[in-house]
Amino acid sequence: MFAAATAGLSRFRGQCPPYLWLLSIGRRQIALARRRQLSRRETLASGLADVVTDATELWEALEAVEGPEKAFLRAEARRVLDGLVAELSPDQREAWRLLYMEKLSVAEIAVVMGRPPGAVSNLLNRARASLYRRGRAYFLGEDEGERR
Repeated sequence: MFAAATAGLSRFRGQCPPYLWLLSIGRRQIALARRRQLSRRETLASGLADVVTDATELWEALEAVEGPEKAFLRAEARRVLDGLVAELSPDQREAWRLLYMEKLSVAEIAVVMGRPPGAVSNLLNRARASLYRRGRAYFLGEDEGERR
């Protein structure tokens, strides 16, 4: 990413904050890396061992604080929500993650995604509606045919 940012520095016009410009470069570099990765997908178990151990320790610590029942319910809700987000369109999913995980504003997401702010708002509204429609039965206990 640093090489791409350095190469593109002469094209930076200052129309947005530098961190958004760098984030958009990073976004393009990640997309490029994913395209390359699709042709060759390998992961060594030894490379994942540290990550799994760290995550396990964090889950165990959280379980000790809130109890196993709450930890299970929270983990289950997170699993269901992750599955629902994974079913969104790629653009909706990216906008959703930039808003809720990266804590960017709609204007900042528009710069990163190279879209007008209104288009980003529409993506987020459609994503929210889709998540609500498909997750209503699980999270609100409503049947598919029920409406409040």
